[in-house]
Amino acid sequence: MGYKDSFKSVDKGELNTVYFLHGREEYLIDKLVEKIVEKTVEGPGKDLNYEVYDGDYSVCDMIKSADSLPVFNPYRLIVMKNGENLFKLNTESQEYKDFMSYIKEPSEATVLVVEARGSIDKRKAIFKGIKSFSQVVDFGKLDENDLKKWVKKQFSSNGINISNPVLFYFIKQVGYLTRDSEKTLYELYNEIQKLVNLVSSKGEVESEDIDKIIEKPMENNIFSLVDAIGDRNGDRAFKVLNDLVYKGTNEVFILTMVTRHFRILNDFSKLKKEGYTAGSISKELGLHQYVGKKYSGQASKFSPSYISTMFNYCAEFDEGIKTGKLGGRLAIELLIAKALNTKN
Repeated sequence: MGYKDSFKSVDKGELNTVYFLHGREEYLIDKLVEKIVEKTVEGPGKDLNYEVYDGDYSVCDMIKSADSLPVFNPYRLIVMKNGENLFKLNTESQEYKDFMSYIKEPSEATVLVVEARGSIDKRKAIFKGIKSFSQVVDFGKLDENDLKKWVKKQFSSNGINISNPVLFYFIKQVGYLTRDSEKTLYELYNEIQKLVNLVSSKGEVESEDIDKIIEKPMENNIFSLVDAIGDRNGDRAFKVLNDLVYKGTNEVFILTMVTRHFRILNDFSKLKKEGYTAGSISKELGLHQYVGKKYSGQASKFSPSYISTMFNYCAEFDEGIKTGKLGGRLAIELLIAKALNTKN
């Protein structure tokens, strides 16, 4: 079941006896558990019917508790954290056998929620069993549309308006959608709360407010650097470089990121020439659709020959660093100079 459907079904009071919640978005996992609490044990008898197993605990003891009857309430609720530890159990162990036996025939008066944070091995026998006998919900990274709705809702629930252009700018600056980003919704939630506090008096967030709060991720800075090169704006290009160095970014790493950037632009340019659409190229290169649009727009600023030449320069200066002929700072400065003076 998708995470949105799981929220809808719980809202309607359509509860399962066993849930297995996993994925990177702990914020959404916590919100669904809050809803399940509300629908099962919220009220005067909550302490008698609600147990959370965290840290070191016996799976066998947890199962015994799940088999107990609720007190003056239709349901008991058991939340089992660290569910990823189930995947470490030996299939011959008593804990494994007890757990599998329970989820095959769970108590109708108990809702058992198992939370597994992070990635799990879906190839293991235990996952196949869990999938057969429980409601499995994957809380993975949100796509662009869901992220927009989620961000907009966070601001509106705090009485703050955000226009679509500023919303788009916020999403760009936080870097959640970039391919290798490890940002989570909890981190975005914290950034949103900072902005809410900043703009509470005026009731609307603007791009200038975002610039005050959010530090631009590395990939955004590299896009800015290459944009400045494309605009033939040397002052801006060197300002981006100096800002990166001032924040402690290693010059060799900057060159590595610029090299990666031109490699992707080079691949983008070649595939576009072969007739691929921006969407299909993004999929081919393993880029998120949002990031692919940015590369597509930037690739259109340069001729294929210019991109290819710049990629070769990157490789040349990288080799100069490795052989000790160039220092990192000099290499990236020479690359910017070459980029500004190479005919597009």
